[in-house]
Amino acid sequence: MTRLFRYLCVGLALVAFASGARLAAADGIETAEGTIHEIDNGDSMLLISGVTYYIAFDAKVEIGGSYGAPTMLTQGMNVRFTFHRYDDGRREITEIEELPDDVKPQMY
Repeated sequence: MTRLFRYLCVGLALVAFASGARLAAADGIETAEGTIHEIDNGDSMLLISGVTYYIAFDAKVEIGGSYGAPTMLTQGMNVRFTFHRYDDGRREITEIEELPDDVKPQMY
């Protein structure tokens, strides 16, 4: 009985540790604005104001106030976006929206 209890405790501790590590990886949520300089649809990658970002497969894209797709993004487009910064340095966009033509992106 005590052996079963130990296994259960160890199992629960491993689950808690794994969940905590996954949550910690997604803690770096940030919002930024910039201009799209390069687009690589094959790798789901954007170069925005000199920084490389990947687009999440389920990213919310808004262009001209309407629902859009990552393939509708264009070079020179000014955008506001939310992204996760992971521990390994990878930046993944989860939401991106086109800024109106008369709005210049704010650099952070």
